[in-house]
Amino acid sequence: MHPEPQELLEHNRQVACKVTPIERLPYTPTAFEFADERLGWITTDAGLILHTRDAGVTWQTQNPRSDHVLYDVHLVDARHGWAVGALNKEGLERNVPLGGILGKSSEDGVAVAMFTDDGGLRWSEVHPGPEEDLNAVWFLTPGLGWVVGDCGAIRHTRDRGRTWIALDSDASIDWVDCFFADAQNGWFVGHETAEEDDSPVDADKWLEPRCTIRDYGVLYRTVDGAQSLVACERVADVNLHSIAFPDARHGWVVGDKGTVLATCDGGDTWARQITGVRDTLRDVCFADAQMGWAVGDNGVVLYTEDGGDTWRREYVADAGRFTSVATCGCVPWAAGQGGVFLLETPPEAPSGIVAPRVTIRQIRPSDVPSVQGLYLDPMVLDATVRLPYPFCQPWGHSLHVPSSGTFFVDTSENIGLVALAEGEVVGYLGMSLDTSYRRRGLLRLALAVSAPTRGTGVGGALLRHALEVVDGWLPVMRIECLVYPDNASALMLLKRYGFDSEGTLRSFACRGRGVTDVTIMSRIG
Repeated sequence: MHPEPQELLEHNRQVACKVTPIERLPYTPTAFEFADERLGWITTDAGLILHTRDAGVTWQTQNPRSDHVLYDVHLVDARHGWAVGALNKEGLERNVPLGGILGKSSEDGVAVAMFTDDGGLRWSEVHPGPEEDLNAVWFLTPGLGWVVGDCGAIRHTRDRGRTWIALDSDASIDWVDCFFADAQNGWFVGHETAEEDDSPVDADKWLEPRCTIRDYGVLYRTVDGAQSLVACERVADVNLHSIAFPDARHGWVVGDKGTVLATCDGGDTWARQITGVRDTLRDVCFADAQMGWAVGDNGVVLYTEDGGDTWRREYVADAGRFTSVATCGCVPWAAGQGGVFLLETPPEAPSGIVAPRVTIRQIRPSDVPSVQGLYLDPMVLDATVRLPYPFCQPWGHSLHVPSSGTFFVDTSENIGLVALAEGEVVGYLGMSLDTSYRRRGLLRLALAVSAPTRGTGVGGALLRHALEVVDGWLPVMRIECLVYPDNASALMLLKRYGFDSEGTLRSFACRGRGVTDVTIMSRIG
């Protein structure tokens, strides 16, 4: 049992992160997961599965089934994944939190599980057996996995869902999440409703016992593939909702009233962490043993970079209820009633990288060799359509170096900026106006940041300064930029500054030993 901390609401008023809306949706996402740094899936209460191939910049609909409500999705790899929920015969009553699960139907349903083996192009439906809704799924391989649901439902398959084994479990528990480290060791999170004798100790034995219904959040462990379960935690008057283990020793569980339980010894002991909030936390995700996020009701976002010793918090006014959080590489995302959101954690630099003090100024002729050196870096060159080993003299013209004056805009109405850290050029941004009469409102963008300073805010500083000049001084109707689909950091940077994806140009450029597409990003007005 974990006693309530005395006063949490004044604890740690630091801002958790900057939250940027990426995709507004007319329905509520219920679960969110990325298979790698580009591919991700979202399940919804409308029976839709959303898929991204460009690290969240754009989303496409898969499996349009209006008679489903889906609660969870889990990816084994980029091709193999599972989603679970319920098939409702009488129709769905969406966004009604029954049993603590967003999107539960008030009608009786039949459990539904779906799998894909082609990256979501097709989703095939199987029925694991229970009549109760399935709330969570976890697969270790394309064939080996578990699904859990209401009324103690736990099902296990070893043959990609062709056959399912029902495992013993207390029917008074609604399982809402599960996690397996390997084929034997796993965890189950659930809600238990218990009837307790609340009669006074000295009550007459002939009187009718006075019973009270009480809710508990429960955490169970298995060491034999769920053949047997061992109770670890039972928290009164708090429903637990989600569990995350970034490694074998460190784990977190979140639930109602801002509850966070943590272990650093592989689950042998669990301790409550102070979060500073009383809101229900719906999901938790950790990138490693130190950096993690939790999201929940009222648009609450929590962030820690010390394993939960301290949690920063932020409330997003128009987000409603967050239902899920996931990471794409090291980039955190959240989804809920307000749609899909990007979470920018402070500082912008990844763990272990110190953000430099950056100065932005107009490019000068003396900067050309430094910018040329920037593009000689294979990591920078790979993100462009330029050829290797550029000459300095032609580059002096293409980099928009002004012949005179001190303005950001050169005599050709082009913009050339550099970012300096300790006197060294670490970034370059160029914008060129289209010279044709009918397209003079078009500005084309080029951006490069040195590999050691990527993720430290250099690109954002360059883009922010350039857009201030454009918005204040130039009659520009449109800014466009071409980005390779696997350049997730560039796509996200442009998205944060008002750019949208307009589509894909197929087989656009030679790259390496093949031909690749590009994504068109634009900012209008």
